[in-house]
Amino acid sequence: MYVYTSDQIKLIDEEAMSRGMSAFELMENAGNGLFRAVTKLLCGREQIAILCGKGNNGGDGIVLARYLKMAGMDVDLLLPMEEIVTKEAKQHLHYYKNLGYTVQNFRDSSESIRSSFPIC
Repeated sequence: MYVYTSDQIKLIDEEAMSRGMSAFELMENAGNGLFRAVTKLLCGREQIAILCGKGNNGGDGIVLARYLKMAGMDVDLLLPMEEIVTKEAKQHLHYYKNLGYTVQNFRDSSESIRSSFPIC
């Protein structure tokens, strides 16, 4: 497996956007790719916590949480940082909430997250 540096990722993103792909679409694709990779590792009974930062990587996590919830999985989306700051991540969060999903309070959820690790 090859791991890209953050500078390489930025160049790849810039190239994709120069060819007409929006930052919103890049985030959607990243979250969907995460979903496909993560679901191969799950047995379906897990309680999943996704902690998202305030930027574009946090937006990728929001998209991942949406896909997992749509697949019927038990997911808590947690935003322990301050408010989401990037336009695209805010759009994905708005869409997530419009689907009826909620963001959990990190402080209230942290104890239950530590105590729930099901064995497949």
